[in-house]
Amino acid sequence: MIDSATSLLLVARTLAWALLIGGWLVLGDLGSAVMPFELGGLAPMVLFLGVTGIVLRAGATLAVPAMVLRFVLLATAAVAAGALLRTGHSASLIMVACAAAGWAALLVAASRAVKMLRARARRAPPPILPATAGAALAWLVSGDPGVALTTAPAIGLLAAAALLAIMLPSRGITSGCRGGLFDCALPLGGWSHWSNPAKWPTQAASWAMLPMMASMSVMTQWCRGEVWLSTAAIVGLHLGAMLMPPLTLYLLRVTLRAEAWVAAAMTAGLLLSLLSTSMLGLMLASMCQSLGWSLAWFARIGDAPRIETRAAAPTWFGALVPACCIALLGVAVTYCGPSALRGTQIGLGALAAVGAALSLWKPAAFNKLEKRP
Repeated sequence: MIDSATSLLLVARTLAWALLIGGWLVLGDLGSAVMPFELGGLAPMVLFLGVTGIVLRAGATLAVPAMVLRFVLLATAAVAAGALLRTGHSASLIMVACAAAGWAALLVAASRAVKMLRARARRAPPPILPATAGAALAWLVSGDPGVALTTAPAIGLLAAAALLAIMLPSRGITSGCRGGLFDCALPLGGWSHWSNPAKWPTQAASWAMLPMMASMSVMTQWCRGEVWLSTAAIVGLHLGAMLMPPLTLYLLRVTLRAEAWVAAAMTAGLLLSLLSTSMLGLMLASMCQSLGWSLAWFARIGDAPRIETRAAAPTWFGALVPACCIALLGVAVTYCGPSALRGTQIGLGALAAVGAALSLWKPAAFNKLEKRP
């Protein structure tokens, strides 16, 4: 049985995930349409991730009452929605920047709202169902090119913020969010995560979402003429590769050895990137690594008590490194085009394959690392 507090949590998580996925899609379209020469069209993505990291880190130790959080939700949604509407008329770079910054601040506020509602729920089921529903909602609203320049995303932002504000309890205070937003959906920076080669496949897969989602708009433009699919269909396939495997495993109550399957998916993406230079190969490699990300994410959220009680301690490095990585990718896309994304796929796949090989070999030095507390 699901009580009312848990129902509110599920709805809030769905809206938060819709904001996360919608931000990637809409701002990616804006970058391709309005800012194609700024970091290869990825400049809005860099600002989106950068502001998200800054707001996340700056508010890590700040307690926010429900009334203040309501105001932040509505204010940031108004800024982002207003900027989107103005962008549709004037294609202003300043308005694109305001939309990206406002959307990022709204995303962190939505994560805070979810955390406040989670504290009131008797049981917090894994976020797999709301994540899938939120991604589907974002895809329906903003998964088609040109939609970013219409009123639909702006209305969606205002509606999501209003619903979240209404669902918040009359009295409540929430502390800072975890470093990994949305139950580890976004990766964390830090070298300690790479100390054990057996974890390299899952660590590499956790970073696969960044280049794949940030370059989704430009990649669909590259692939559209060769794969004979619409942009909305290509986006839907990638989102399906990200979220349908966890949903299927969750509904069937299946457990799996995550590291092995993640390594297989990432290695498949590596082989496709090396063996095929076509746009179809680029898309298939991206989908394989999306599958790797989905399995790694499913493994991370499988231990619900650990996720729920983990301390909120994002570092500045962890908060800003995703934006820096996408900025470097944007520079590479500017000068190298599709080869930049293919090189990123090869790098992530190689890390996963090497880590899997080392974990199978298990020399004494690595055994000591695995046993370290």
